[in-house]
Amino acid sequence: MAENSDEMTRISTTEMTTASQGESDRPPSYNSIYGRLKSARQDSSGPKDFFSKSYDIVCNSIVATILLIPMIAIPIALIVVGAIHLNNCRAERYIPIYMIVAGCFGALYDVLSFAGRARRHWREKKGGRRDGREGGGSEEEEGRGAKIYGFHNGILSCFLFAWFIAGSVWVYRIYGSVNTWDSTSLHYCHPSVYWFAFVKLTFGYAMLFLGCCLVAGCGCLFCFL
Repeated sequence: MAENSDEMTRISTTEMTTASQGESDRPPSYNSIYGRLKSARQDSSGPKDFFSKSYDIVCNSIVATILLIPMIAIPIALIVVGAIHLNNCRAERYIPIYMIVAGCFGALYDVLSFAGRARRHWREKKGGRRDGREGGGSEEEEGRGAKIYGFHNGILSCFLFAWFIAGSVWVYRIYGSVNTWDSTSLHYCHPSVYWFAFVKLTFGYAMLFLGCCLVAGCGCLFCFL
Protein backbone atom coordinates (compact mmCIF):
# COMPACT_ATOMS: atom_id res chain seq x y z
CA MET A 1 0.00 0.00 0.00
CA ALA A 2 2.78 2.42 0.91
CA GLU A 3 4.63 1.65 -2.33
CA ASN A 4 1.46 2.27 -4.38
CA SER A 5 0.87 5.54 -2.55
CA ASP A 6 4.45 6.69 -3.22
CA GLU A 7 4.14 5.71 -6.87
CA MET A 8 0.90 7.66 -7.29
CA THR A 9 2.44 10.69 -5.58
CA ARG A 10 5.48 10.50 -7.91
CA ILE A 11 3.25 10.24 -11.01
CA SER A 12 1.10 13.17 -9.84
CA THR A 13 4.19 15.31 -9.22
CA THR A 14 5.58 14.46 -12.66
CA GLU A 15 2.30 15.37 -14.34
CA MET A 16 2.11 18.71 -12.51
CA THR A 17 5.70 19.52 -13.48
CA THR A 18 5.03 18.63 -17.12
CA ALA A 19 1.86 20.74 -17.13
CA SER A 20 3.63 23.76 -15.65
CA GLN A 21 6.44 23.43 -18.20
CA GLY A 22 3.88 23.20 -21.00
CA GLU A 23 2.16 26.36 -19.79
CA SER A 24 5.46 28.25 -19.57
CA ASP A 25 6.45 27.10 -23.07
CA ARG A 26 3.08 28.01 -24.53
CA PRO A 27 3.35 30.91 -27.00
CA PRO A 28 1.65 34.19 -25.96
CA SER A 29 -1.88 34.85 -27.08
CA TYR A 30 -1.84 37.03 -30.15
CA ASN A 31 -4.91 38.85 -28.87
CA SER A 32 -2.73 40.34 -26.08
CA ILE A 33 -0.65 43.47 -26.60
CA TYR A 34 2.59 41.55 -26.04
CA GLY A 35 1.57 38.87 -28.52
CA ARG A 36 0.65 41.47 -31.12
CA LEU A 37 3.95 43.29 -30.56
CA LYS A 38 5.86 40.04 -31.00
CA SER A 39 3.93 39.32 -34.18
CA ALA A 40 4.67 42.86 -35.42
CA ARG A 41 8.37 42.29 -34.69
CA GLN A 42 8.37 39.17 -36.85
CA ASP A 43 6.54 40.91 -39.70
CA SER A 44 8.53 44.17 -39.61
CA SER A 45 11.17 44.97 -42.17
CA GLY A 46 13.13 47.22 -39.81
CA PRO A 47 13.00 49.39 -36.66
CA LYS A 48 11.01 52.15 -38.39
CA ASP A 49 8.34 49.71 -39.58
CA PHE A 50 8.25 48.05 -36.16
CA PHE A 51 7.79 51.42 -34.39
CA SER A 52 4.92 52.34 -36.71
CA LYS A 53 3.18 49.04 -36.09
CA SER A 54 3.84 49.18 -32.34
CA TYR A 55 2.42 52.70 -32.16
CA ASP A 56 -0.76 51.56 -33.88
CA ILE A 57 -1.09 48.53 -31.59
CA VAL A 58 -0.64 50.50 -28.36
CA CYS A 59 -2.70 53.56 -29.35
CA ASN A 60 -5.54 51.46 -30.75
CA SER A 61 -5.80 49.24 -27.69
CA ILE A 62 -8.85 49.21 -25.46
CA VAL A 63 -6.88 50.79 -22.60
CA ALA A 64 -5.79 53.74 -24.75
CA THR A 65 -9.36 54.23 -25.95
CA ILE A 66 -10.67 54.29 -22.37
CA LEU A 67 -7.97 56.75 -21.30
CA LEU A 68 -8.86 59.03 -24.22
CA ILE A 69 -12.40 59.68 -22.96
CA PRO A 70 -11.44 61.82 -19.90
CA MET A 71 -8.93 63.73 -22.05
CA ILE A 72 -11.83 65.44 -23.85
CA ALA A 73 -12.45 67.42 -20.65
CA ILE A 74 -9.15 69.31 -21.07
CA PRO A 75 -10.01 71.01 -24.41
CA ILE A 76 -13.46 71.88 -23.09
CA ALA A 77 -11.90 73.50 -20.01
CA LEU A 78 -9.52 75.47 -22.28
CA ILE A 79 -12.47 76.82 -24.27
CA VAL A 80 -14.45 77.80 -21.15
CA VAL A 81 -11.57 79.51 -19.31
CA GLY A 82 -10.33 81.29 -22.42
CA ALA A 83 -13.80 82.55 -23.34
CA ILE A 84 -14.61 83.77 -19.81
CA HIS A 85 -11.33 85.68 -19.46
CA LEU A 86 -10.89 86.74 -23.07
CA ASN A 87 -10.13 90.35 -22.08
CA ASN A 88 -8.41 89.63 -18.75
CA CYS A 89 -4.85 89.17 -19.93
CA ARG A 90 -3.22 92.50 -20.81
CA ALA A 91 0.25 91.01 -20.48
CA GLU A 92 -0.36 88.90 -23.60
CA ARG A 93 -3.76 89.19 -25.22
CA TYR A 94 -3.13 86.14 -27.45
CA ILE A 95 -3.08 83.67 -24.54
CA PRO A 96 -6.89 83.46 -24.15
CA ILE A 97 -7.19 83.22 -27.94
CA TYR A 98 -4.63 80.44 -27.92
CA MET A 99 -6.67 78.59 -25.31
CA ILE A 100 -9.94 78.87 -27.23
CA VAL A 101 -8.45 77.74 -30.55
CA ALA A 102 -6.42 74.96 -28.94
CA GLY A 103 -9.52 73.78 -27.08
CA CYS A 104 -11.73 73.74 -30.19
CA PHE A 105 -9.28 71.88 -32.40
CA GLY A 106 -8.11 69.67 -29.54
CA ALA A 107 -11.69 68.56 -28.86
CA LEU A 108 -12.16 67.91 -32.57
CA TYR A 109 -8.96 65.83 -32.64
CA ASP A 110 -10.05 63.80 -29.60
CA VAL A 111 -13.50 63.13 -31.05
CA LEU A 112 -12.05 62.05 -34.39
CA SER A 113 -9.48 59.83 -32.64
CA PHE A 114 -12.15 58.19 -30.51
CA ALA A 115 -14.37 57.68 -33.56
CA GLY A 116 -11.46 56.21 -35.51
CA ARG A 117 -10.63 53.78 -32.73
CA ALA A 118 -14.26 52.76 -32.32
CA ARG A 119 -14.55 52.24 -36.08
CA ARG A 120 -11.36 50.15 -36.11
CA HIS A 121 -12.50 47.95 -33.23
CA TRP A 122 -15.89 47.47 -34.89
CA ARG A 123 -14.22 46.56 -38.18
CA GLU A 124 -11.92 44.04 -36.48
CA LYS A 125 -14.85 42.50 -34.63
CA LYS A 126 -16.85 42.31 -37.83
CA GLY A 127 -13.88 40.82 -39.67
CA GLY A 128 -13.63 38.11 -37.02
CA ARG A 129 -17.18 37.00 -37.79
CA ARG A 130 -16.84 37.27 -41.55
CA ASP A 131 -17.26 33.93 -43.31
CA GLY A 132 -15.60 34.91 -46.56
CA ARG A 133 -18.75 35.29 -48.61
CA GLU A 134 -18.46 39.10 -48.91
CA GLY A 135 -16.80 40.68 -51.88
CA GLY A 136 -13.81 42.97 -51.87
CA GLY A 137 -15.74 46.19 -52.42
CA SER A 138 -16.32 46.77 -48.71
CA GLU A 139 -12.63 46.27 -47.95
CA GLU A 140 -11.72 48.81 -50.63
CA GLU A 141 -14.18 51.30 -49.16
CA GLU A 142 -12.76 50.74 -45.68
CA GLY A 143 -9.23 51.28 -46.96
CA ARG A 144 -10.26 54.47 -48.73
CA GLY A 145 -11.99 55.70 -45.59
CA ALA A 146 -8.88 54.96 -43.51
CA LYS A 147 -6.71 56.97 -45.93
CA ILE A 148 -9.10 59.94 -45.79
CA TYR A 149 -9.19 59.75 -42.00
CA GLY A 150 -5.39 59.58 -41.83
CA PHE A 151 -5.03 62.57 -44.17
CA HIS A 152 -7.35 64.80 -42.16
CA ASN A 153 -5.86 63.58 -38.89
CA GLY A 154 -2.36 64.41 -40.15
CA ILE A 155 -3.36 67.96 -41.16
CA LEU A 156 -5.04 68.52 -37.80
CA SER A 157 -1.99 67.18 -35.95
CA CYS A 158 0.33 69.53 -37.85
CA PHE A 159 -1.88 72.52 -37.07
CA LEU A 160 -2.09 71.60 -33.37
CA PHE A 161 1.68 71.22 -33.18
CA ALA A 162 2.25 74.62 -34.84
CA TRP A 163 -0.34 76.22 -32.53
CA PHE A 164 1.37 74.54 -29.56
CA ILE A 165 4.66 76.21 -30.50
CA ALA A 166 2.92 79.59 -30.89
CA GLY A 167 1.28 79.21 -27.49
CA SER A 168 4.65 78.35 -25.96
CA VAL A 169 6.09 81.62 -27.27
CA TRP A 170 3.18 83.69 -25.94
CA VAL A 171 3.12 82.02 -22.50
CA TYR A 172 6.78 81.45 -21.68
CA ARG A 173 8.11 84.80 -22.86
CA ILE A 174 6.17 86.72 -20.16
CA TYR A 175 6.91 84.22 -17.39
CA GLY A 176 9.25 86.59 -15.55
CA SER A 177 7.15 89.73 -15.91
CA VAL A 178 3.53 88.55 -15.71
CA ASN A 179 1.44 89.89 -12.84
CA THR A 180 -1.39 87.60 -11.71
CA TRP A 181 -2.55 89.49 -8.61
CA ASP A 182 -2.83 93.22 -9.46
CA SER A 183 -5.63 93.68 -12.00
CA THR A 184 -4.61 97.34 -12.58
CA SER A 185 -1.12 96.44 -13.80
CA LEU A 186 -0.24 96.61 -17.47
CA HIS A 187 1.39 93.17 -17.07
CA TYR A 188 -1.68 91.60 -15.49
CA CYS A 189 -3.06 88.28 -16.62
CA HIS A 190 -5.80 86.44 -14.79
CA PRO A 191 -4.21 83.55 -12.84
CA SER A 192 -6.73 81.00 -14.15
CA VAL A 193 -5.75 81.92 -17.71
CA TYR A 194 -2.00 82.12 -17.36
CA TRP A 195 -1.35 79.18 -15.06
CA PHE A 196 -3.78 76.90 -16.84
CA ALA A 197 -2.05 77.63 -20.16
CA PHE A 198 1.37 77.29 -18.53
CA VAL A 199 0.60 73.91 -16.96
CA LYS A 200 -1.04 72.63 -20.16
CA LEU A 201 2.00 73.53 -22.27
CA THR A 202 4.46 72.13 -19.73
CA PHE A 203 2.46 68.90 -19.63
CA GLY A 204 2.64 68.82 -23.43
CA TYR A 205 6.43 69.02 -23.35
CA ALA A 206 6.50 66.25 -20.74
CA MET A 207 4.43 64.08 -23.08
CA LEU A 208 6.86 64.83 -25.92
CA PHE A 209 9.70 63.66 -23.69
CA LEU A 210 7.80 60.47 -22.89
CA GLY A 211 7.21 60.01 -26.62
CA CYS A 212 10.96 60.17 -27.22
CA CYS A 213 11.44 57.58 -24.47
CA LEU A 214 8.82 55.42 -26.17
CA VAL A 215 10.73 55.60 -29.45
CA ALA A 216 13.90 54.55 -27.66
CA GLY A 217 12.00 51.78 -25.89
CA CYS A 218 10.60 50.48 -29.19
CA GLY A 219 14.15 50.40 -30.56
CA CYS A 220 15.27 48.28 -27.61
CA LEU A 221 12.16 46.11 -27.94
CA PHE A 222 12.97 45.51 -31.60
CA CYS A 223 16.39 44.20 -30.60
CA PHE A 224 15.23 41.87 -27.83
CA LEU A 225 11.87 40.50 -29.01
